[in-house]
Amino acid sequence: TRTMSFTHSKSSPGKIRSSLTVLFVAQALSTGATTVGIALSSILIVHLTRSEALSGLPSTLKQVASALAALVVGQIMARSGRRLGLTLSYLIAALGALIGGFAALGGSLWGFLLGVILVGLGDGGIPQGRYAVAELVKPSHRGRTVGYLLSFGVLGSVLSTALTPLLESIARKYQIPSLELGWILGGILLLVGMSLIAVFFRAIPLEAAVNAADQAL
Repeated sequence: TRTMSFTHSKSSPGKIRSSLTVLFVAQALSTGATTVGIALSSILIVHLTRSEALSGLPSTLKQVASALAALVVGQIMARSGRRLGLTLSYLIAALGALIGGFAALGGSLWGFLLGVILVGLGDGGIPQGRYAVAELVKPSHRGRTVGYLLSFGVLGSVLSTALTPLLESIARKYQIPSLELGWILGGILLLVGMSLIAVFFRAIPLEAAVNAADQAL
C-alpha cells in the first residue's frame, strides 16, 4: 500500500497519522454540530422575537465575529502553535452553542445572541485546521490530505442530518424544543472535538513546517 510522506523527520509517522485522524474526526464533529442546530439560528431567533425582520441577525453577527476572530487566532497559532489556537476555537464555539441553546430555552434573546457571537468567534479558528493538516504532510500530498479533511466535514453533515429524527424523538420524549436541543447537542459535539485536539493532536512547530516544506521543494 502507498504510504504518506511527512514533512517532519523527527515526528514518527504513527504520531502524525494520529494527529491527522484527530483533525479529521474533529472536523466531522464541528460540521455535525453546525448542521444539527447552529445553522438554524435564523429560525430560532424568529421563535424568540416573533418577528421575521431579525432573521438575518444571527448570521450577520456570526460572520462578523468569525472574520474578526480569524486574524486573532492566526496570530495565536503563529506564536503558540496550532493546537492551542484550535483548542481555544473549539472551546469558545462549544461554550457559545451551550449558552445559546440554554438561553433560547429560557427565552433570553440577549443570551442567545451572545451564544451566536461566541460560536462565530470559534468558527474563525476552526477552519484553520486545514492548515494544520497541510503542515503535517509534504507539499505534494497537501491537496489530497486537505481534501480528506473536507470530506470528513461532509460526512459529519450527512450523519448529523441522518440523526435528525432521533434528535426530534429525544426532544419529544423530554419535552425540549428540537431547535434548542440541537444547539446544546452541537455544543457537546464541539467539546468532544476540543478534547480530542487538546489531548491527542501534536502539531509541527510552524517554523519547522515551513523549513521542511522549503527543503521538500
